[in-house]
Amino acid sequence: MFDPAITPESIAANIDLIRDLSKPTMIPTLWAQTERYFVHIPWTGGKAGLF
Repeated sequence: MFDPAITPESIAANIDLIRDLSKPTMIPTLWAQTERYFVHIPWTGGKAGLF
């Protein structure tokens, strides 16, 4: 679950989704995991990588 305006209430409302491990997403490397979130970090300008 990705929620840019995350709150305790949104976590509580989605706790079943958050804890659901029936369809895991396998990420091959730590960098690949980090890169998935770069587009959401303001100082990256919406780019997926550092460059």
